[in-house]
Amino acid sequence: MKISIDFDGTLWQHQDFFATLMKAMQAAGHEVGILTGHHMKTKSDDINLMLSRGFVEPDFYIGRPNDSEEHGGTFKPRMIKEHSIDYHFDDFDFSQPRCIELMGSHPRIFRSWHDGPRGSHLKKPALPL
Repeated sequence: MKISIDFDGTLWQHQDFFATLMKAMQAAGHEVGILTGHHMKTKSDDINLMLSRGFVEPDFYIGRPNDSEEHGGTFKPRMIKEHSIDYHFDDFDFSQPRCIELMGSHPRIFRSWHDGPRGSHLKKPALPL
């Protein structure tokens, strides 16, 4: 199986869940990686932040080309198809018709909900007592 996870609004908002999911799915032999609207120039920083927070290294990282201004709501559906991703976790942008179309045609896409402000991943999470 090939599983992708979005960063903002998804992985960063539910860090414990996705750290556990990634580790377990990789241990079971599945590919687990990142599909993000971030540009590829942020790949190294993004992965280093994941590792510093206790995540396993992703098997793949799919980000927008550095010169791309394509909206994530069209970029991600295209990448899901092109990279044969079986399951994807995202907080999705329902203002994009292509995103809505994909949601209806791909039953293995999971929408995450977050209650924190955007950019909260930049803050170091509180450690458990």
